[in-house]
Amino acid sequence: MSELAVATITDHFLAAASRAAARVAEAIAGRADAAPVGIGADGAPTEDADDAAERAALVELLPLGMPIVSEEAGLVGAERVDPAEPWISLDPLDGSRNFVAGYPAYAVSIGLVQHGRTLAGVIVDLAVGTRWVGVAGGGATRDGILIRTRRGALGAVPSPLAGATAIPVLKGVSRVRISGSTASDLARVGDGSLSVFYGLDRPVVHVHDLAAAIVIVEEAGGCVVDRTGGRPVLVPDPAVTLDVVAACDRDFALALLRR
Repeated sequence: MSELAVATITDHFLAAASRAAARVAEAIAGRADAAPVGIGADGAPTEDADDAAERAALVELLPLGMPIVSEEAGLVGAERVDPAEPWISLDPLDGSRNFVAGYPAYAVSIGLVQHGRTLAGVIVDLAVGTRWVGVAGGGATRDGILIRTRRGALGAVPSPLAGATAIPVLKGVSRVRISGSTASDLARVGDGSLSVFYGLDRPVVHVHDLAAAIVIVEEAGGCVVDRTGGRPVLVPDPAVTLDVVAACDRDFALALLRR
């Protein structure tokens, strides 16, 4: 695919993802008290708001004519995915339990992927409206302002299992935060409000959590690695989990692999 074709697809994707996020925000309003409606493609319970968010996002994304792999419905818009061709990874409501509880940490995450790498990603914090965007080779922004990673005092980890009595000690940060929204935490590594997201102790990071965020982190100067120190490969399967460390720079990421 030519650079021009990739650029055109990316532009169309970014516009559609922006519209999709706006639709999701409207669709979930007032749905916090509704009962769960089933089990999603990733194996987790699907809240009514998840379902509404997915349907709203698909209205804008399906016309792009690319396969969509969503946390809830799995593969949509095609019978199969050719990883050599562009496809869309969708998490319509990351942090749905936060949403149901009224805790303000939930987001929509949409990534455009090809050859296992993200071409562009959009994450919108639906509680406050913060928008992170990354484009491979084109930088990363928060609310339209260019962002850079930085070493600071805060790190983040996924929500621990019920009954857990300890959280990881992350050398190099003085405080650890647990928001319950992986996509949002990863995006905040990109904008420098977090130094690191450490996702090695519990396998809860899915492709749809990472697809949009990885390009935001990398374009902001950060690094995302798996247990081997390599870059995670994104596959079109919502059930797959990835062990990752996302950090402000590669040296910090690799140091945390050795903790």
